Amino acid sequence: LAGIWKSDLLPFLDDVVSKIPISLSGAYFDCVRFSIQFSPPRRFYPMTSWLFSKIEGTLWDPSQSKTAAGETEDTDEVPEQSGKNGTKHGADAGFAIQSKWLYLCGALLVELDETEVDKSRRRTPWYTVYLSNGSDEMDTNTETVVDLQESWTLIREKLLPRLMRALGHPYESCRDHIAGCLFRICYCHRKMSRSGTSRGPSRCNSNS
Repeated sequence: LAGIWKSDLLPFLDDVVSKIPISLSGAYFDCVRFSIQFSPPRRFYPMTSWLFSKIEGTLWDPSQSKTAAGETEDTDEVPEQSGKNGTKHGADAGFAIQSKWLYLCGALLVELDETEVDKSRRRTPWYTVYLSNGSDEMDTNTETVVDLQESWTLIREKLLPRLMRALGHPYESCRDHIAGCLFRICYCHRKMSRSGTSRGPSRCNSNS
């Protein structure tokens, strides 16, 4: 499955996301959600890593903007948008693609949020038996907490710091999606913390 992600699915998304209008972003949001729904995090880990890398490499960075502003003041040239967002003439297009990546990231975080952290995942949907053969059946029953923690390591080390640096994004749509991603991260972390507490020893049941 990892080979299919890298050879077919991710190159397709890389090519098409930059071309689709904003009005179709919702369709790809649903596509991402339902393509990984009910799957253990390790099944779509290649997409998780790839999408976070897209955000890490393209999202607006205030430190780069300040550097560009200082350089243009020294040269008395017309200010341009530095970094991977393109020139000021193409800044709107750069912000639009950033908004799309953030939107798709929100879809992925929704499904990570739906992953049960106590190994008691929801029952496999009835229709999956018609979508896979016996040798490739989704083994949701064997999912472990380690699978989710591997994805959370990426969130903690790559995604979260990048989102925090871009809180003051000049593009309103990007700010909205950043807020949505941060909400999902905080909400899922709270669920994980509560689950960990509930599995711990209870004071009521402990011997005095």
